[in-house]
Amino acid sequence: MADISKRLEKAEKYLQRSKPEAALEEYLNILDDEPANVQVRQAAADLCLALDRRSEAAELLSSLLELEFEAGESAKGSITYKKLCKITTPTPLQTFQYAQLTEKRDRKEALDAYALALQGFERQNKEKQALAACKRMVELSPTIENLQLTAEKASALGEGKTAASSFVQLGLQQDQESPGSGFASYEKAYNFDQLNFQAIYLYGRGLFSRNTVKECLAVLEQVVTRVKGLPELRELYAHALMAAKRPAEAEPYT
Repeated sequence: MADISKRLEKAEKYLQRSKPEAALEEYLNILDDEPANVQVRQAAADLCLALDRRSEAAELLSSLLELEFEAGESAKGSITYKKLCKITTPTPLQTFQYAQLTEKRDRKEALDAYALALQGFERQNKEKQALAACKRMVELSPTIENLQLTAEKASALGEGKTAASSFVQLGLQQDQESPGSGFASYEKAYNFDQLNFQAIYLYGRGLFSRNTVKECLAVLEQVVTRVKGLPELRELYAHALMAAKRPAEAEPYT
């Protein structure tokens, strides 16, 4: 540490003598020995910017952003990202990290950054990363558009549980706008995860309301007869049995 202190003093003297190139060289030598030294990396990046050494500045800022992201340094990481934007186009991953850092500070800014990261991941054909961006967008803004996108990406990747959960939320949103319009989404949710109790209930309820009692019973039976509790499902099952004119079988579930 003592040796580093001397080298930092040496770099500072170079700056006082208006020798920024020599100071930068000293900072870079320090980083060879202490690559996680955030303060020195920041100073080196700022000097590269001042000297218009853009490629080196971009490299330093990129690694600095990674360190600040790992440390959860929201304010510092945001500043670093914006510096990076002035000299290069950040990678989709860097934009994704920036969005995470800024979520609590500026929800709209975070949403815009996630949308930008999503576009970048799609261009790179990184579908899992794209889905991760979609999930964060849904967390911040569970709109029909965001839910639809998340559900479709999860289904394309074969992530059944995520797809089912997203389709359930999508159906609920659709029903709020127009009652009954979420049925198709509940059916998709059920088909992706036949152990999702909410999907089972909502899809079964939709079948019952459409008077397709036989199909409703088939959907409900596999869960109601094997899993205890679930009062809403049991009640719906009892109603379906009554509608099917099977009152004796309905009695235990009423």
